[in-house]
Amino acid sequence: MKKIFFYTLLFMVSLSIFAEEKYDWLINNNWWLETELFDINDPPRVIFRKLELISGGIMFQRRLRTEMFSIGYQTDKQDKLIILKDTFYEGIYDVIFDNSYTTLSLISGSTKHRLQNRVGKQENKNYPLVGIWGSLPYLTEYRIVDPKDCFIYMEIKNQFPTWAIREGTYLLKQIDEKTFETVSSFPDGRLRLTVENETRVILTPLFTLPKDERGRLDPLIIRCFP
Repeated sequence: MKKIFFYTLLFMVSLSIFAEEKYDWLINNNWWLETELFDINDPPRVIFRKLELISGGIMFQRRLRTEMFSIGYQTDKQDKLIILKDTFYEGIYDVIFDNSYTTLSLISGSTKHRLQNRVGKQENKNYPLVGIWGSLPYLTEYRIVDPKDCFIYMEIKNQFPTWAIREGTYLLKQIDEKTFETVSSFPDGRLRLTVENETRVILTPLFTLPKDERGRLDPLIIRCFP
């Protein structure tokens, strides 16, 4: 029985390593969103990166208002916020809570970002970062997101207001041989990527919009320019 378990585990690890190596071309190439409505000289860029985390880290998906997502994680000490390397934020922030976890300050180096007040009650006593912080019109919400089985993440750089897809950072989980889906704690963070070949990927939104929001939900082409 132990041998069967060992070889099963070894097989699963081998599959994971194989999947990561198989999609190195996705990470190493340059990608852009292709649509007739974008200026051909400055199309939104798409970047794929390998996901590398400290063991035991708790990951958060952060939404800035409704326009942008970013992702960071904390260790068990919860006094640092480590931002995944992306086109918007990067580095390690000191996390300081005051007034019984009702105010939050983030410090990077010598820069202290503005004090943020908690909006509403504390939602998770074990992870005080969870919740909505700031004041209108600038609100940031943190939710826990599970990175299990994710070995790649994607960044979409630049706003494109005619579409409903947000710019930002997305975790990717492989669904089958040619399909990835984003792992998101926000409904409008759910996207599907279908790999047609090594130069063309189809990006499809997997969400609908509330009646008071507008934006195109058509599939988009992500094209490679080596």
